[in-house]
Amino acid sequence: MLKTLILNTVSQYFLKILLLVLSFYTVPLFIKFAGYQNYGIYLLVQSIAGSLAVLNLGFPKGSAKFIAQFNALEDYDKLNRIINNNFVYYFIIGLVISILLWSTSIFQLDHWFDIKAQQRSTFYSLFTFAGVWTLIYWPATVSSNVLIGLQKILLDNTISALSQLLGFIGAIILLKMGKGVVEVFIVQNSFILIGLIIKFIIIKNTLPSYKFSPRLDKDIFKLIFAYSGWVALTSIAGILLFNLDNIIIGAVLSVQLISVYKILNTPFRGIGTLIGTFNSAIMPYISHKNAVQNESVINDFIYNGSKLFNSINALISISAFFFVKPFLYLWVGDEYKEYYWIAQLLCLFQIVWKSNSFLMQIFHGIGKIKIISIITIVFAILNVPIGYFGANYFGLEGTVYATIIVALAILPFQYMYAFPVINVDKLKYLKGSILKAFLPFVGYALALYLLRDYLYAIDSWLSLFGHSTIIGSIGMLIVAISNRRLTIRIIKKIKKT
Repeated sequence: MLKTLILNTVSQYFLKILLLVLSFYTVPLFIKFAGYQNYGIYLLVQSIAGSLAVLNLGFPKGSAKFIAQFNALEDYDKLNRIINNNFVYYFIIGLVISILLWSTSIFQLDHWFDIKAQQRSTFYSLFTFAGVWTLIYWPATVSSNVLIGLQKILLDNTISALSQLLGFIGAIILLKMGKGVVEVFIVQNSFILIGLIIKFIIIKNTLPSYKFSPRLDKDIFKLIFAYSGWVALTSIAGILLFNLDNIIIGAVLSVQLISVYKILNTPFRGIGTLIGTFNSAIMPYISHKNAVQNESVINDFIYNGSKLFNSINALISISAFFFVKPFLYLWVGDEYKEYYWIAQLLCLFQIVWKSNSFLMQIFHGIGKIKIISIITIVFAILNVPIGYFGANYFGLEGTVYATIIVALAILPFQYMYAFPVINVDKLKYLKGSILKAFLPFVGYALALYLLRDYLYAIDSWLSLFGHSTIIGSIGMLIVAISNRRLTIRIIKKIKKT
């Protein structure tokens, strides 16, 4: 099982890094060939469609958890019922989201945003095609949920990587040919759909007992919803904290500034993805161990796993803080120089914001997420009025201040009210999994601070890659030494593999 977890985590890193590289490459192309306004509309449609995904009520994560659980118990009847139930339920979700997206075009809601007359046809076309795509996409995602639940994440990621790569290549070709964002949207998402169909074919071969017979199963729905309803609250909170920014900026400031925010926010999202990928395979693994009542493994993950995660969190966040300036300069030039500090602030913010995220995956795997969901959604709702106020009075940076203030306020409540739910020793966790993870990087941060002028003067991609590789390797050595016992165990397991 540990072998599977390691392979799944490595494959997650490969997929996320590939998508980050492709995203970094295509953003300047979108701006150059499509323009700020059209790209802003493209991002707005993605944000709204992504926000409407909360209607899934947390079923993707809930389904993966119970598929992992029933697979461990070899209850294949319930496995089949979950899959068939989800095909119907996901189709209903897709239909509802499609109607909402089409309504934007039907009722001509472009006046809600700063859409110029010449961009209205693009605005309506994107929302129309997004509606069609959603209707097909949601039922197709069942296949990905099943592979994740079966812990075949390596296979799921390989197919996703290939389909996303082909989609980005298609987008780049179309942009350079002078095609618009509507054509790019269609081509990118068509390749994703092909990947999902291939995953379904693999599932049919992986589960010989499975018979395709879609129907809404009330008992299965209630079983998953009892868990996933709380996951849905967490998902809504994530949207209110991080996805709603684009909509607030478009409504209060301008659609064009969404493109600027995308540039500043991309490094933050990128390092958040790299940090979060470390724990992305944990939930089904913990669910499996919880099903067979292996408490010693779970406790080991709570303290030692969290410490290793936070060491990597500190390494990536601190490094990103010092390298994001030369990165932005090389990526988009000095046009956004006045906003570089916002990107730095967001990178440093990750070190605190992500400090409990590994532990949160353990909550999800065990199934005790009610308290953390309530805490997160209460504070996330506050982000809406605070973000609106911030955008009105402070401009673009006001939305950033709002998100950081609200997100940081969540952490002490997690310690006070959520930790006792799974009997986490708060003092042991703070000392062993937080302080002992962060303290070795105080000297690392100080050394980079003394070298900051030298690092900020980096003027080529080769130099950036070389310096970040050397400094990152030193940081990884600090991670390995400060987590030497766990590192030795992992190395031994890899050698056996």
